[in-house]
Amino acid sequence: MAQDVFLIAKRRLRSFEGEAKITTWLFRTTQKVAQAARRKQRLRRWFSSAPQAEWASMGSPASGPGESLQRDRDIAEVYRVLDRLPERERRVMILFEIEGLSTEEIGALTGTKVGSVRVRLFRARERFVNEHRRLFAARESKVTT
Repeated sequence: MAQDVFLIAKRRLRSFEGEAKITTWLFRTTQKVAQAARRKQRLRRWFSSAPQAEWASMGSPASGPGESLQRDRDIAEVYRVLDRLPERERRVMILFEIEGLSTEEIGALTGTKVGSVRVRLFRARERFVNEHRRLFAARESKVTT
C-alpha cells in the first residue's frame, strides 16, 4: 500500500495547488488507498475461505512454530475487531495507538478539532474492548461445548 500511495502522490503532485498542507494532502491520499485495500480485502475474504498469507509472514523468524501461530491468531483477532469499528474511530485509534501520533497531530492530519479526536479515541477504545469481549466470549463458548 505504501508504494501505491507514493505512486499516486508522484502522479498527482503536479496538480497539488497548495490549498492544504502537503502532509494533509498525503494523509488523505493514504487514507483513500487504505480504504480501497480494506474493501478489496473484505471481498477476497468473503469469496475465499483461505487464510490470509500476509498474517503468516508477520511472525518473527526466530520464534518457534507455536509462537508464530499464536502471533498470527492474535494479529488476526486485532484486525477482526478493528474492522468492526466505525471508520472515523478506527482511523483515530490506529493513528494514536499504532502510529504513536498525538491527538494534536491527528487533528491536524484529519482536519478535526482536538476535542473531537479525543472523544473518538475514547469511543474507539471502549468499542474495541466491547467488541473484543464479545468475540472472545463467542470463541470461549465454542471451546467449552
